[in-house]
Amino acid sequence: MDEIRDDKFLKALGKRVRALRHATGMSDRDFANTAGIAASQVNRIDKGELDVKICTLRAIAQALDIPLSELFRGL
Repeated sequence: MDEIRDDKFLKALGKRVRALRHATGMSDRDFANTAGIAASQVNRIDKGELDVKICTLRAIAQALDIPLSELFRGL
């Protein structure tokens, strides 16, 4: 089976998550705690290095207090 990973998309998603997180004023560590994920995972998501599971994306959206669909706006 061919790899379906899309590095360009993951980098754009990471940039979007980082921008939304910065808009909240939360530190990386506070955001990670609120989302229930490791701070190192937040860093890898920001850089587009991690192919994020849908449940993690849902936790991120909840921590940002936005609908899940908002994470993908403009991608």
